[in-house]
Amino acid sequence: MKKFTILTVIFFLFYIFAPYWNTIEFSKEYTFENEQYSELLKLSPVFKKETSLSDLPLNISWYKTNLQSNFSKPKDTFVFKIKKIDWLENNDVLIYLLDNDKKIRIQIDNDWDERKLKDEYIYTEPVFLDSKNELNYELESKKDISWADLTVIWIDTKSFNEKMEISINPQNTNADTNIVSRKEWWADETLRYKDNTFWVNYYKKQTENQTPKTPAQIKAEQKIIDIRKHLATNFPEQDNPVEKITQENWHDLVWPIEKTKKVEKIIIHHTAWVYDASRDDASIIRWIYASHAIANWWWDIWYNYLIWRDWRIYEWRAWWDYNVGAHALWNNKSTVWVSALWNFQVNMLPALQRSWIEESIQYLAKKYWINLNNKSTWH
Repeated sequence: MKKFTILTVIFFLFYIFAPYWNTIEFSKEYTFENEQYSELLKLSPVFKKETSLSDLPLNISWYKTNLQSNFSKPKDTFVFKIKKIDWLENNDVLIYLLDNDKKIRIQIDNDWDERKLKDEYIYTEPVFLDSKNELNYELESKKDISWADLTVIWIDTKSFNEKMEISINPQNTNADTNIVSRKEWWADETLRYKDNTFWVNYYKKQTENQTPKTPAQIKAEQKIIDIRKHLATNFPEQDNPVEKITQENWHDLVWPIEKTKKVEKIIIHHTAWVYDASRDDASIIRWIYASHAIANWWWDIWYNYLIWRDWRIYEWRAWWDYNVGAHALWNNKSTVWVSALWNFQVNMLPALQRSWIEESIQYLAKKYWINLNNKSTWH
């Protein structure tokens, strides 16, 4: 009788939970460990040869310093940031990686969005190396900025804890099978939540170190207000969001999600970064996400989709369709942005990847009902 009862219970449980067994899976929870090392710049002048070899007054050509960062354990992916200085222009500061006998210039990220007007720092492209505890680099500047500091940020997107997840909610049958979702590349959505430890500490520090806004900051903020007002008034159909989402899973978002009414344009971008082809695909995607969200304080990835080297389209920015991205100044609404993992300024796009992008344009045009022969307004 006891044996019969046990078998009956097992059968009953099997009958109840069988429809949901496909929702039981092992998932990876990535740690997104990061470490920062800041160094005060102590620049030394470099004099022009013609003045150093004569009795003429010494004429400074540029300022230069060599620096070294030492980390607690070997690391292989870095990004640099330096305090933004209003009177510095493009190419006024150059950063070089010193790797054995090589001197490699590190590109500074100069993509523009309205948040860039208010950002306190400028950032470089990521640096991919063989794992090492020590990083050597050189900084050159046209002006003496010895009082500023340079920060090296390391982000680890490989380490994870594996856990079993059980969800009784039916899977989303409307999911687009042509697009690799954020869940599939193991995006940590908590990086976008205000109660994430990183943002709690960030806001606390901001409050403690709060200082009056500079005239340049006030001017930049007023410029943003004026342009937003102009666009909302003159282009209401394209520029006004139809929905604003401030919470997700009962967590306040660091940056609210805005939904646009329609998508009129497909914009092709590039990551402007060159990656080591031997790196794991999802690891690099997670690195870009963590770099944008945490290292650069941009709250999420700027672009809606990514074309990877397997031609598939990856969901990059959260909240799927009609989510307003952050890619081009004043033109984020009514657009969908696709970024190719490439640098157009360094190398021509490979023919195979170009064909993948062309296919994705056709796919997204059908998805958003865009007539590729039409014309639309660009601000």
